[in-house]
Amino acid sequence: MAINDGGIPPILAQKHYTQPSALAPESLPREARTQKCTLQLTAVAADRLRCRLL
Repeated sequence: MAINDGGIPPILAQKHYTQPSALAPESLPREARTQKCTLQLTAVAADRLRCRLL
């Protein structure tokens, strides 16, 4: 992993600890449902495509 001149990994170099998080605890369940739904839709589409190819 590359380290910048300040000895901090690049992923943490632009972290602003004083600003509020973009992910609020109350929104995490909604995000999880959204991700689960997206994965389910992707699985259904893959199944349909697989059936068409056989």
